[in-house]
Amino acid sequence: MRLVPHRDLSAEQVRMVREEYMGGTAATVFNVRAPIAKYLIQSFRAAIDPERERAPEHLLMVYQPEELPAVADIRRL
Repeated sequence: MRLVPHRDLSAEQVRMVREEYMGGTAATVFNVRAPIAKYLIQSFRAAIDPERERAPEHLLMVYQPEELPAVADIRRL
């Protein structure tokens, strides 16, 4: 699972999020089992649906959320 800065953030906000959460890289990648993924998404308050889950409440978003298994979708909690 890959977390990236939310697409609604400004360039300056993206830079800050990359420094704070990603050590300056473009994304943070986690190799976790599907049942744990939903808890990881919750802990980072990452958006799965960036149209509905907007910045600034969500600074991160899941890259290609359609590839997540259904069990990882926190909207089903």
